[in-house]
Amino acid sequence: WQVTATDGINNPVASTVFNFTTLEFPEHRVFFTRKINGNNVIFSSDESGNTLQLTSANTNSWRPRRASSVDKLAFLSNNGGQTHLFTMDLDGSNISQVTNAVAVNGFNLEEIDFEWKDNDTKLLFPNFDKLYEIEVSGTGLTQLYQTINGHFITEVDWNPASNKIALKTNDNSGYQVEIFTINLSGVVQDIVLQGVNGAAGGLDFSYDGTKLVYTYDLSANQNVDYRQFNSNMFIYDLTTTTATKASNIESPDSFFFLIILKITSYLFLNS
Repeated sequence: WQVTATDGINNPVASTVFNFTTLEFPEHRVFFTRKINGNNVIFSSDESGNTLQLTSANTNSWRPRRASSVDKLAFLSNNGGQTHLFTMDLDGSNISQVTNAVAVNGFNLEEIDFEWKDNDTKLLFPNFDKLYEIEVSGTGLTQLYQTINGHFITEVDWNPASNKIALKTNDNSGYQVEIFTINLSGVVQDIVLQGVNGAAGGLDFSYDGTKLVYTYDLSANQNVDYRQFNSNMFIYDLTTTTATKASNIESPDSFFFLIILKITSYLFLNS
């Protein structure tokens, strides 16, 4: 860089040419959202708590999901009156909209989740009672499943070892929950949870696909605020068809419970 001064009469006078370098973008491993002026904004952080803002505070963006093999983040963001899937680099650059013809939708956009699939080349996402698959490029939109009772699909997880997809469905209030697995042809394989009152969620397959972590509110409370009072973590063994209670954390309707759920399920199921 160089500074040049002129008075419009004499020849310009230039300084010595200097140069500088910028630091490499840090390798952050944690991605989260923070509310700013009514919008969800995506941040990254390292283990020491140093954070960087990745998306604009003028846009509502949330649910960051990292694809480690391609160093990309997929996330949800509003475009006009719809919610769509987007991807971006880990530093927040190269934002690209993935979904177009079919938006992401369901009973509560704050609860809806999606999943990377097939070596991080595809994404699974719900639209009310239907489950779709789409290439990261935005092509190849395919409907994989539709609920038979009209309930909405809210959460999805996919396991590469078993090639099974776990789904959580519910009514338009978030209740009458069913958790089950399907194969890639949309045929139901395992019934994990059904016929209960209250909220459930937090789906996460074990590495080998033989177990599924989920949460269920044992209070069985159903309220307009979708608040949970006694949510517990369970591990369902798909081989023995048994569920084991793995935690007892009350009032989990917070960001911190989601962190505990993900960390605990990862450590337990991959140990």
